[in-house]
Amino acid sequence: MSESRLVAFTDGIIAIIITVMVLEFKTPSATSFAALWALRHEFAVYLFSYLALAVYWVNHHHLFQLVRHVSTPVLWANMIYLLTLSFFPFATAWLGSTRLTALVPAMFYGGVNLLANLGYGCLVWTLMRDNRKLREPVRLYAGSFRKNVFSVAANVVAMASAFVWPPLVLIIDGVNLIVWAVPDRRIERHVWQKQHKNL
Repeated sequence: MSESRLVAFTDGIIAIIITVMVLEFKTPSATSFAALWALRHEFAVYLFSYLALAVYWVNHHHLFQLVRHVSTPVLWANMIYLLTLSFFPFATAWLGSTRLTALVPAMFYGGVNLLANLGYGCLVWTLMRDNRKLREPVRLYAGSFRKNVFSVAANVVAMASAFVWPPLVLIIDGVNLIVWAVPDRRIERHVWQKQHKNL
């Protein structure tokens, strides 16, 4: 199977997840700015979730620039990755409705971030195994996988921090997202060199 079909499918699912997430918004009970201000927590969590999904999408896009063939294990790993992302609308709505003060919704939201990172790590690991005969791509995959291990550890710390103060989950996971906001530049260089070599 061509990687372009998998990438197109993934793009569509992530677009649907974002659409479902914004549809969870309830209109204010009144027509005043005060009523809109009362929804600030929902907007804050939605913005965070939107940025998280954007970061996951950008990294997925860059990762699959190394891929030219998709095996069945990669297909299933990608489906697991999408499953983890599909929990974001529910987790976003639940945490936003609590004004960021409840322990369990905050831990659940942190758990969704943890699952998403584990899903991405599973996908990268599967790609490494699938391309183990291709030296350069495997080395680049390995860089993303090591980065993912540290990211998962940060997610666990974020979940534990909810016992201290629930908003810390968003703060720690937000710092974690910043690390992933700029994808691995080695992948970009590798793709650029390969494209210019073929010219």
